[in-house]
Amino acid sequence: MFKAVRDENPDIHIIIMSRSKFKLTDKEKDRRNVIETTYKNAISTGDENVYFIDGKSTGKCYDQ
Repeated sequence: MFKAVRDENPDIHIIIMSRSKFKLTDKEKDRRNVIETTYKNAISTGDENVYFIDGKSTGKCYDQ
C-alpha cells in the first residue's frame, strides 16, 4: 500500500505510526515489524519524505 500511495504522490510527506500499546500480542508485534520494515525500505530507496513514529514513544499507550 505504501508504494501505491508513494507512486501516485511522490512529494507528499508520509507518517507511518505503529500502535500505541506497550504490551503487544504476537500478531501486533508482527504488524509493527511490517510497519517498521516498510519505513526502512522507503528510506533505503532514498525516500526523504517518510517518517516513522513508534507508538510506544507517544507517551499515551493503551493496553487492554
